[in-house]
Amino acid sequence: MVDNQIATLGITAADRVSLLASFGFDAAIPDLYPALLTGAAVVPVDVRAHGVAHAARELARHEVTVYHSTPTVVEDYCARNGQTFEWTEEGLRTRHVRPSFVDEPHTGATVWFNQANLFHVSSLGEEVSEVLLELYPEADLPRNAYFADGSPIPVADLDKIREVYDEVSYAFPWQDGDIMVINNMLMAHGREPFTGKRRILVAMTG
Repeated sequence: MVDNQIATLGITAADRVSLLASFGFDAAIPDLYPALLTGAAVVPVDVRAHGVAHAARELARHEVTVYHSTPTVVEDYCARNGQTFEWTEEGLRTRHVRPSFVDEPHTGATVWFNQANLFHVSSLGEEVSEVLLELYPEADLPRNAYFADGSPIPVADLDKIREVYDEVSYAFPWQDGDIMVINNMLMAHGREPFTGKRRILVAMTG
């Protein structure tokens, strides 16, 4: 079982593996032993003592790369975060309905604040989209975006949104010592392809 877990998940010494079960419980075997045999780090989290929200923060803080838990933990997380879920033959399918527009609290401005244009399969480009749709039924794509009622979003609509992003985007030449501070509700951010080395330092506030 352990060898199969290592091979299936491709666990290596560079990974950080979650451990949500007690060390003395047999459910810990698929997490603990693959890490011990490959040199991966184990990130134990006591869900029963601290809850799912704490577990989510710890997994993010330790940059866990291999996550494994019982279905009840996943289901509890979905329920707490307003997500619906279903277990299929291929695994877990989740849905999360989010608003298209929100009011920015400091200015009161109503702003477009979602990533439907990025989450939709068409954002990957025609060639990649076609390959994915050959490999998976549309409902089983790794991620996708729909209208709140589950109906498909026309690609032409998403193309128009991307066109508007391009029209209002602003680029400038960076200089040594430059610092960017943005209100991410009023201003999106991104980058164009480039060559050369880069070092990324990011600070985020609530």
